[in-house]
Amino acid sequence: MSNIFDKIEKERGGLAAIHSEFSEFEDGVDGHYYLYKKIMLNENLPLPREEREYIAYKVSLSNECPYCISHHKKALDNNFLEIPLDLREFYDEFAQVICTSPWKTCLLKKRYLDLKGKDACWQHLVMVASYYNMANRIAFAMELELESTYEDTCK
Repeated sequence: MSNIFDKIEKERGGLAAIHSEFSEFEDGVDGHYYLYKKIMLNENLPLPREEREYIAYKVSLSNECPYCISHHKKALDNNFLEIPLDLREFYDEFAQVICTSPWKTCLLKKRYLDLKGKDACWQHLVMVASYYNMANRIAFAMELELESTYEDTCK
């Protein structure tokens, strides 16, 4: 395998199928992994890690994507601190809307800003939820099966 697959395996503790299944399109894997790291793994982002994982989990639930549900439920379990109930309820609604009626998502912005107070948080939320809509569709299109070692990559 190439450097991108070695890099992912080293950094994540394993190689998830969402990357390994693209062995013939390494440039795509490189770009995909770069975006994932930038919006999900980097520190000092507008949303804390547990909120990012909660959003990923709820979007995957809304899209009924078993592959991503498993990955992000485990990552959420590994990173969960405490998300206030009103914020969890908002994320639940947001995930449903962005997955089923994305043109209505903008109608939720004011309420979210009342909860979080920062445009950067809204922008991060939109990017994370949109990314997982894409990832869910990748998982479906590639008929991804859950890796036996998937928990190793859910840190």
